[in-house]
Amino acid sequence: MGLAASEVAISRLIGKSLEITSHKDVLPPKLQARLGEAHRILEEMLAICSVPGNRDDLGAGEALICASELERTMDMFLVKASTAPRSRRGRLASLVRGVVHLVKLWVRAREKQAKAQIYIEKVGELSLHFPDMQGVKFAGSSKGSSCSKHPKLLDVHSNESVIVGREDAADRLKACLTVTELLRVISVVGDKGIGKTALVRSMYNRPDIECDFECRAWIGNYNSPILESVLVEILKQSPVTTLKDLELKGPDRLCEILHETLMEQRYLIVLDDLKSPEILDNLLCSLPDSRNGSRVIVTCRERVHVPLQLEPWGYRLPVGQLDAENSRKLLSERSSIHDEGLIYKILGKCNGSPQEILLFGGLSAAFEHGDPDSSPMAWLPNLEEDRWHQDVRSLSYGSLPSWVKPCFLYLCLFPKECEISTRRIFQLWLAEGLVRWDGDFTAEACFRELENRNLVQVVRRREMDGGPKTCLVSGHLHDYFSELAIRFGQNYDHQNDNQEVLWPSRPTMVLPWLARYSSNNTSLPPQDAETASRIRSYVSFNTQKSGTRSREVEQLLKLPAENHDRMLLRVLDLEGVYKPKLPKQFGYLLPNLRYLGLRWTILDSLPESISKLSRLETLDLKHTNVTELLSSILGLKYLRHLYLNEGSFDKCNPTECCLGSIQTLWGLSIGAKSSFLTVLGKLTGLKKLGMTCYEPVIEEVMKTISTMTKLESLQLRSRDLLGQPSHLKLSEEMKTMQSISKLYLLGWLDKDSLRHLPEKLRVLTLSLSTMKFDPMEYLQELSDLVTLRLFGNSYTGERMVCKKDAFPSLRVLKLWKLENLKRLCINEGTMSTLQELDMRDCTKVREITGIENMSELKKIKLTRVNEDFAKRVKSNPPSSATTVICRELVVSSPEDKKEADYDEQEYEDSIGWDYEDRYHQNSGRLDDEEEEEEEEEETAGDGVNESFDSNEDAYDDGTPEDD
Repeated sequence: MGLAASEVAISRLIGKSLEITSHKDVLPPKLQARLGEAHRILEEMLAICSVPGNRDDLGAGEALICASELERTMDMFLVKASTAPRSRRGRLASLVRGVVHLVKLWVRAREKQAKAQIYIEKVGELSLHFPDMQGVKFAGSSKGSSCSKHPKLLDVHSNESVIVGREDAADRLKACLTVTELLRVISVVGDKGIGKTALVRSMYNRPDIECDFECRAWIGNYNSPILESVLVEILKQSPVTTLKDLELKGPDRLCEILHETLMEQRYLIVLDDLKSPEILDNLLCSLPDSRNGSRVIVTCRERVHVPLQLEPWGYRLPVGQLDAENSRKLLSERSSIHDEGLIYKILGKCNGSPQEILLFGGLSAAFEHGDPDSSPMAWLPNLEEDRWHQDVRSLSYGSLPSWVKPCFLYLCLFPKECEISTRRIFQLWLAEGLVRWDGDFTAEACFRELENRNLVQVVRRREMDGGPKTCLVSGHLHDYFSELAIRFGQNYDHQNDNQEVLWPSRPTMVLPWLARYSSNNTSLPPQDAETASRIRSYVSFNTQKSGTRSREVEQLLKLPAENHDRMLLRVLDLEGVYKPKLPKQFGYLLPNLRYLGLRWTILDSLPESISKLSRLETLDLKHTNVTELLSSILGLKYLRHLYLNEGSFDKCNPTECCLGSIQTLWGLSIGAKSSFLTVLGKLTGLKKLGMTCYEPVIEEVMKTISTMTKLESLQLRSRDLLGQPSHLKLSEEMKTMQSISKLYLLGWLDKDSLRHLPEKLRVLTLSLSTMKFDPMEYLQELSDLVTLRLFGNSYTGERMVCKKDAFPSLRVLKLWKLENLKRLCINEGTMSTLQELDMRDCTKVREITGIENMSELKKIKLTRVNEDFAKRVKSNPPSSATTVICRELVVSSPEDKKEADYDEQEYEDSIGWDYEDRYHQNSGRLDDEEEEEEEEEETAGDGVNESFDSNEDAYDDGTPEDD
């Protein structure tokens, strides 16, 4: 256990060691060579920790403490390396100032060298706590192991919606959702870790179930039997957009609001891992029974009894261990084991537990091509029967590559059963230095390893490439590994006073990851200056709005500010925290900060000292009210990712720009007389660019964009001086931009602009284009196109024709709010690979010719279309495998019927967006699909959204959220 903890700590040290060795400009050659030797020693120490036989060396406790002290020294060096004074340029710079500047540079260089020397000595001290390191082969550093040596990854993309071995239970659960119109409570009952949540989640996320219920709410991870919190969570997930200040209302009023909200809706509510039956009993008193087929699903253990008064209208679905046939089926689905003897041993040990079968399936895949004697499979006979459950989890974790282990423990910092955006976790891994920006040790490679080991579960995937969109760590794994991370001294839950740490804390030990989960307990760790200086990462999940601004950051920084001290914090993630109060000295207090996440905080302004965050790499201001940005932000030379909310640098000084490393610039607004155009031309390394431009500068912007040879994703919106969509003319040079694969355009388009679309596009979204000509004639030339989305009034004609053999790669076609469209003609051989067709608010469509030839079509979604048309499509689908989902069909003629249930506010959002209202609507709901559709690619790959949040902009045209 001791060396296992040291392994995690040293894995983090190696990432920082690479940062230190990159500062060659201020270090003499001999010192650089010694730094390289220190890095090699760290790699050898990590190799020792990685040897299975060494993991029980309890003498490693002192090594862990020494590693913590070394990490502190590293952080101090990196702070010194990033605070060198800048030279003053210009005619007025005096000779005296120049001399003073040179002296400062010399002093700082000496300080850096001194810190580097201390670092080398600390590495030497740490090495004394390890056995002889000669001849050790390193298996987990940046030079040794890589994902290329990892096993061949399993194809698991198709397994999220099917629970292998539980097909009968899934069929019974589905039948319970549809057999009667009365409100029913379905209790899914079974032991811990048996797969209850996975079974219910697979049904909850099914497209047909999603469309059958107007309102769906998943309530989990509630630790207190307080009815108000459950009511608030259900209302937050309801489709009603006008609910505000829910946390400030009393229980009686909340019950009234919930009853009124759900009265006319068919709803599905899931209470996951129910521990208090009283919550269900009280909740049912607030739920209306409109006899429309609404359902409540409860997952609980055998000892939790559903109230007796529910028996007449309840249904109990027991979930037990898998039988021998289904156990074997699951193992074969999720592993590549062919040895019958080994299969028999594994299934005998697992005793029908799906979670343990999955873990062993992942283990077998990981060591399929390795040395049989070193494989965990060789240890199978020696696993102790009385601690089998713990051993299989330890074995699965212990066999991970060293650099992946801290990444997995970091996932356990998130709340239990929390659906985590891969966009967010990838960014945090990068900011912590756990993964690299490029090469073998990327966030994507780490995630694939964990997914292949069945340690993380993919909940949702992106429609374009099947990549992970959201994920979670299952409850039984989270319980075990979150405790392990705390014992290792990595994670710290400040609300748990009884958490057990493996070794006694010392004042110099680093406190790597601190989480705050709610506002119920306002206290932080013992607040003295020394404690504050130990914290390296602060992630808040306190998204409960209490009516006043959050002061947790102010509290965290209070003592350092009073003592004029500095914290070595690397990560400050406040996503969803309501208007956190940032002190004026904020930037001076956090010189080592790499990641500042303020998304969904509705913050109004930033302190001017933000420009002093000299090491900042990611600044996330999406869904805030910060629009006028400090030009000094452009001087943050290490900044790689900048996410804004219609933010502008219109009054900036172009000579102050140092954004040479920036790769993502999203949510930018460029005015008619913006000086930022000069800066934009210098950002040739951009890969993701999202911006709103006013019509007078469109031509110049297009010329600038055509020089960005690395650009992969572009979102461009054009407005006139009144804020209305305007003409968007693409330059001829764009056609040859081979790097662009994703393009979103909002504004009027002509035929020439469509001719100039990049040839290698894979995702294209057009909105408010007002094309009177048929766009398919030009779009069908894009042979690599995978996803095509034509949104609100992008086409104003009545007929679309797709010629023969066009769109050979298209998989997803979405036609939303094309109000004049009457007929879609698909000729033979066209869209031969199409899998999903989604039509919304196309009320005049009466016919789709040629759809019967599209044998690959798996899903057709028809929302707010003519009822007769929908019935014809549903009665005659292209194949028996095609699912046709119809919702909110229009009975009367579209000329006479108002779309009363259509949200007028969303259409107004094409002009502006009330982020305060949006916050109240979501109240910190950080995984809303509309925002996350393509955003997971930011940092490790970026995306496209509304008001410059990836996909959200697709809904400026008045369309609802994407799914």
